[in-house]
Amino acid sequence: RALFEQFRRVANLYFLLGAALSIPKLAPFSPESMITPLVFVVGISMLKEAIEDWSRFLQVATLASFWILLIMQP
Repeated sequence: RALFEQFRRVANLYFLLGAALSIPKLAPFSPESMITPLVFVVGISMLKEAIEDWSRFLQVATLASFWILLIMQP
């Protein structure tokens, strides 16, 4: 799912298309020159989203535990 979300961005889709077109032997540049930036950008974006998701999870868990403690008090 995270990979699908990354390719909804136009820039990432552009790099994917460029990487796919660079695979044939007629391409003027090597496939690595297009695949490397794509992997780097998508990887960094996915890492950033994972950190944001983890932070959001911790906030929700903290808030939930606060409400549970508040309700459980006599």
